[in-house]
Amino acid sequence: MRTQPYSAIGIRRVPCARCGARPSHASWNICADKIGGRKQFRALCKECDIGMNEIAMRFVFGATREGDLSAYAEKLLGQA
Repeated sequence: MRTQPYSAIGIRRVPCARCGARPSHASWNICADKIGGRKQFRALCKECDIGMNEIAMRFVFGATREGDLSAYAEKLLGQA
């Protein structure tokens, strides 16, 4: 159970909480994911982080922010 965000160095040592296949890159805090009333921090690799951002951005903004999603993926992965 992780109740504090990961450090920049520490997060790379943790496997992705979603796929488990790659080292983590970003720390996510999901509001509904509370154990004992305490928020949990989940580490995600770059690919899974992009996927979560796509879900959240499309839910909130619809298709109006596709350019931002592509730019974010390009920034992290070096490709569109």
